[in-house]
Amino acid sequence: MFIYNKRLIPQNEVPDSHTALAKLIASQADKFKGKVTTYDIEKSGLGFMLAVQDSQADANYFADLANIAKGGLTVQSSTGNNDGARLLRAKT
Repeated sequence: MFIYNKRLIPQNEVPDSHTALAKLIASQADKFKGKVTTYDIEKSGLGFMLAVQDSQADANYFADLANIAKGGLTVQSSTGNNDGARLLRAKT
């Protein structure tokens, strides 16, 4: 599942897989710098579980994660409101 800002990603560019997301971010790293987040697997049990499942289901998981990180990936301990609203908001 991806949550994205419709003002930053046109409908025709919305990724449909982790690999597509990784390619999009890697190809436009400046555009996505500081706007991409995921769970901190050291602080979030759910995040850890999802990362393990993704890595087992997708042979490209770590390569995709490395490409996603090119966008200045930040990590969060939860899906709370603290940073989520800021990270999903377009800079004006």
